[in-house]
Amino acid sequence: AMTPVDGAVVLQRPIQVFDNVAPSANGMAARLCAALYGLSSEERWLERAEGICRALASHLAHAPGSVPMLTLARLGLATGTPHLQIKGDDGYELARVFWSGLYPLLTLGFPEAGPDGASLCAGTTCQPPVSDAAALLVTLAGWREKLASTLGNMGPVRIG
Repeated sequence: AMTPVDGAVVLQRPIQVFDNVAPSANGMAARLCAALYGLSSEERWLERAEGICRALASHLAHAPGSVPMLTLARLGLATGTPHLQIKGDDGYELARVFWSGLYPLLTLGFPEAGPDGASLCAGTTCQPPVSDAAALLVTLAGWREKLASTLGNMGPVRIG
């Protein structure tokens, strides 16, 4: 809530932690900072994402289902904020493979530079590109397995 400069003194400003119909600002900020770190490797984004997760660690540990955006941010930090880059003449067909499935945390980008095909990247490190739908499905299945393994191994929240 915003208070005008000449308004009443506010003794406490509640901080929205839990996601409702709209995600909480804290969860979205953490998720965006984690994504920016993954794309840029700038430490300031990592520090901000980890700081938000650390400040709200008790909510992550005790009620992760009530803070899904924050949980996704932490999972993104644990998996290197992955993204799929698609480039080239077959880009549309490869994008259709991506859009036909559910790949949590995986964002899709269409870079102007780089090799043709679809490359799964974590941070600034990319796997070699694949150029056909079957190979992309294998790559994406591997991503799902890694995500499931990371979720299973996350355990209690300990950041920093």
